[in-house]
Parts: sequence; C-alpha cells; structure tokens
Amino acid sequence: MIETKEETINGKTYITTQFMATQGLKLQIRLGKVIGPAIGQLVGDNENAMGNFLTIIFEKMDEEETLKLIKDLMRNTKVNNQDLTKVFDEVFAGQYMDLFDVIAFIIRVNYGSFFALGGFGSLLTKILQPIEET
Repeated sequence: MIETKEETINGKTYITTQFMATQGLKLQIRLGKVIGPAIGQLVGDNENAMGNFLTIIFEKMDEEETLKLIKDLMRNTKVNNQDLTKVFDEVFAGQYMDLFDVIAFIIRVNYGSFFALGGFGSLLTKILQPIEET
C-alpha cells in the first residue's frame, strides 16, 4: 500500500508519497549505480571511510544525471503544498544541507525497508545522518 509521510525540515513542511513499484525500482537502480560502489568504504573502522565514500560518490556523479536523479526522486514531494520540482531552485538556494536532508527523507520513505535488510540499514544511517554544524 502506498504511504504518504510528512516531515518538517528547517521550518518547511515536506510531504512525500511513495513511488509506484516500477518507478521506485528504476530509481533504486539509478541510486545504486551512484552509491553502490562507495558503500564498501563505510565498512570497518577506517578513519578515512567517509572521505573515501564521498570521493567515490563525487567521481561517479555526472552533473546533469545527478540533477535529473534528484528531481526524479522529488517527483512525489511537496513543500508547503507546492510541487517541490517546480520550486526546487527557490527552496534550496543556499540551503544545500536542507537539500540533503530532504533527499534522505525521501529515501527513508521509499527505501527504508530495503535498506534495513542485510546490514544496509546501518550503512545507510551513516550516509544519511545530518552533519551537525559547529
């Protein structure tokens, strides 16, 4: 059954509805192509694990494909009752941490059960943990 979830991030209310199965699987494969090769870097207690993870992620990212993937992930999401893909630039201008937090929210809503299996949950938690500002 398709669920809709709501989360407030930095004072804005985001509502996302789970993808239909076909759309969700296609997006999961695209996400896996970016994140998959880097997951191995998070295993173990390597002090450079996160840096290595991010290096691999950024090496795999293509500007246009990454932007398209992010907007496709946000297709079923609204912010303050507006289609997020239509107000993307305005909402996230200078708010890149909010952007990552919203992506994490969408991934949790759509893929939380998958990533909870086989140890992926603990790795995903490392990836999607908000970075506290100092």
